[in-house]
Amino acid sequence: MLTCCTYTKQLKDALMVLDVMRALNIEPDIITYNILMKLFFSLGAVSNAENLLAVAKTEGKLISMNTVFPLAQNYVVNGDNNKLENLLVEYNDLYLYPKKS
Repeated sequence: MLTCCTYTKQLKDALMVLDVMRALNIEPDIITYNILMKLFFSLGAVSNAENLLAVAKTEGKLISMNTVFPLAQNYVVNGDNNKLENLLVEYNDLYLYPKKS
């Protein structure tokens, strides 16, 4: 269902599906977060993406490079170097950039 919301760019419906999942005690997983991040960026909803990443981290969810990379890319394109640096430092273990030896 979330993938359908992404293709049709239905943010409200996607968030409703996420709420229903949680109400039914269905834990969102990394695929859920990746799908939602794709939707947020297709709509230019960067703040939604930042909030989702914060929620995922707070809930102790596994975060992949596929989840974080679109946000990093957005920061590069928009010249938001401070946010980019903070993101790279916070998610250093995802190997978004070469590790210093």
